[in-house]
Amino acid sequence: MEQGYLTVIARTASGLYPVEGARISVYAADSDILLHELYTDEAGISPKLALDAPPRSNADSPDGGDPYAYYDLRVEKIGFYPISDLSLPIASGTTSLQRVEMIPQGSGTLPPEGLLKIEEGGRR
Repeated sequence: MEQGYLTVIARTASGLYPVEGARISVYAADSDILLHELYTDEAGISPKLALDAPPRSNADSPDGGDPYAYYDLRVEKIGFYPISDLSLPIASGTTSLQRVEMIPQGSGTLPPEGLLKIEEGGRR
């Protein structure tokens, strides 16, 4: 397997403020297998995380297979509603910048069923 990269940027829902110390849990797609756990810094940015991805050559031909590996994310911070980001595509040799806008609890806006889910990549 080759590798692609992921950086998460956590901001408040208005986008004005970084969310420091947000816990990012990375799971194998469609499973409960935790692969990595990391935290955002004072700027709301996670360290760059290397993740397995299929060979880049898969994109060169129609029957080469899917050129993406898919991962699920969960972003949490006390005082904010948790965010679940499903089927995040990662391609070999590229860095995916995933922006997450977190809603403060008590802001008067309730997410459906207490958890925000973002469907990415058109897989589901």
